[in-house]
Amino acid sequence: MKKAAVSFLGVAFTVMATHASAALIEDFGVIPASGATETVLFSNTHDFLEAGSFFIDAWTFTLEQDAIVALLVEDIPLPPLLDIRGLQPRLVGESGAVMFEGFGDITQSGDLALLAGDYTIEILGDVTSGSVYSGGAYAGALVVASVPIPAAGLLFFSGIAALGAAFVKRVDA
Repeated sequence: MKKAAVSFLGVAFTVMATHASAALIEDFGVIPASGATETVLFSNTHDFLEAGSFFIDAWTFTLEQDAIVALLVEDIPLPPLLDIRGLQPRLVGESGAVMFEGFGDITQSGDLALLAGDYTIEILGDVTSGSVYSGGAYAGALVVASVPIPAAGLLFFSGIAALGAAFVKRVDA
């Protein structure tokens, strides 16, 4: 039974891979820790793909410091000519862990607290076919805000440092 299941999965993966199109791999580079909110816009159009073709686009970026991130991705339909079925954006960490996965014509992640490091936005989908044209388009936004250190935290650590200094001075005396 296990052998049959493994071979079935292998055949299914091979069929998906033969119809997959890794059309785009783009790097946003390092998103700095400026203290201000950064917004990165992205979009792509898949033209003249065979109807039912599956595509995977990858957008990579590096967070310079811990940040709060929100992701919004939307299908841009132009029925019956352009459309993407099964639009599936996901945010993947450098370890391969999926931080967010959505599904649908409009997908919004909400606020995600991410550590500094490398990340990839993967956009998956199938293009539909019109009578003379097949393809699809999507657009998205990545919003990044740095994580502020609260004033109370600075006050707390200042107090700990003062206590440490007083303790060292007392031991020396």
